[in-house]
Amino acid sequence: MKNISDYFTYFLVGAGILLSMVGVFYQYSYWWDELYSVVAANLSMGDMFNVYILSDVHPPLYQVILNLWVGLFGSDERVTRLLSLVFSIASLSAIWFWAKNEVGGISFKATIIFFATSSLFAFYAQETRSYSMMLMLSSFLTISYLKSWHKDSLIKFFVLIFLSISLTLTHYFGFIYAGLILIFSLYDVRKDVKRSLTIVFSGISCLIWPFFHFLKGGIGEKTGENFWIKSEGIQSTIYQLSSGMTPQLNYLSKAFPEPYKEYVVALIFVSLLAAVTLFARKGEDRDFENSEKLKNVWISCTALLVAFVIIIAAIDYHSPISTRRNYIVVLPIFSILLGLAAQGLKISGLRFVFLLIFIGGVGNLAATFIQVKSKVSPMQNHAEAIAFVEKNSRPEGNIYYLARNSSMPEIQKMMAEFYFNSGEVDMKPIYFDGILGAEEPFYIIMQHQNHDLDEVIEDFERIGLSVEYFAPQDNQSVAVIYSK
Repeated sequence: MKNISDYFTYFLVGAGILLSMVGVFYQYSYWWDELYSVVAANLSMGDMFNVYILSDVHPPLYQVILNLWVGLFGSDERVTRLLSLVFSIASLSAIWFWAKNEVGGISFKATIIFFATSSLFAFYAQETRSYSMMLMLSSFLTISYLKSWHKDSLIKFFVLIFLSISLTLTHYFGFIYAGLILIFSLYDVRKDVKRSLTIVFSGISCLIWPFFHFLKGGIGEKTGENFWIKSEGIQSTIYQLSSGMTPQLNYLSKAFPEPYKEYVVALIFVSLLAAVTLFARKGEDRDFENSEKLKNVWISCTALLVAFVIIIAAIDYHSPISTRRNYIVVLPIFSILLGLAAQGLKISGLRFVFLLIFIGGVGNLAATFIQVKSKVSPMQNHAEAIAFVEKNSRPEGNIYYLARNSSMPEIQKMMAEFYFNSGEVDMKPIYFDGILGAEEPFYIIMQHQNHDLDEVIEDFERIGLSVEYFAPQDNQSVAVIYSK
């Protein structure tokens, strides 16, 4: 008879998978970043590179795969989100089989429960963006490194190289993580000249796209203080890492005044990480006592995680790039460390270790539910905003879309037009400082905007125009301002 903890493990993992599938079973509007990806994927490959990828801030691999996927299956919300779900389930499967075969017992349960119930896993499994693909490649690459494929057969060695290059072309956080694994692998095989040279040349090849993107694309324009992300120091970096790994801490931090919130979370998270690594070391002594290839897993994972955070903190100091979603790349190593720490707690004589894991899993699911719910409703509802315009606009009416200062005007127009079902629409761009000059009767589609709409209405009234606004789901980031 199976241990009752097995059933609770399957229950928590199953709940995490169900939450990750919401976007496939329930159709809801794309939000702003997803629309960017989808409308670009509807272009030809050449136009997509010229119009979108070079101007974007991400490497091209996911967008290329999405372009092929859309060409085969279409751009329906559930269809494109299915691609992300496939990536996420693949990553979960990889972690599951590795933990089951290499550690087992309480380590396996803790690893897989934390991974499957993480809000990063479920949230980005249903988003048409590159994060679930980054998670999959990171999971495969982490496992191949921990299993010492860089020192194994040539086939396994080149698989690790291929995974590294693929991850660098998926996201710049993946670029940094894969770069660290290549550096660590180079150190391990430093006496093998052929493998060392292969890793060096592979690392150099990974620099080609970032170098080209910096010189010819939009990434160079975002360096310095020219991006929307802000950072106040290393505590901000750790705060965002905590938001991804342990969002409960960030929810609790709301009880603290703003100047101290990030410091408190950073201090607690670093203390928690220190405790996890100490117990992980003790847990590894039991889990890998008969394995030569899997020695020092705890120190490999800890070194990767710490080095990664230090590099990101240094980059944040110059060009802030930390957001919670980007840290999905280290979810595999963090989950493995927690799994080993659970074994270390058990060895130390702590009773009811699984109860502690179960409570943590339930807490993760609660945070995941909150975040998935915020995505479904009321994050942004472009579809309902456009449906309102189609239903109420008059033939002689002017339809505008709020334009943004961007190098991708074609993409912006396509995003505004995406949900129209009435064929080709004569839409005109209008900048915010010019909306008071819109010609009546008019509808102005405001996508991903942050203006106070009540104040905007008052501005119209001051010049003698009677207008109203429609904001789907009471989320004013997507709205329609229209003349009565």
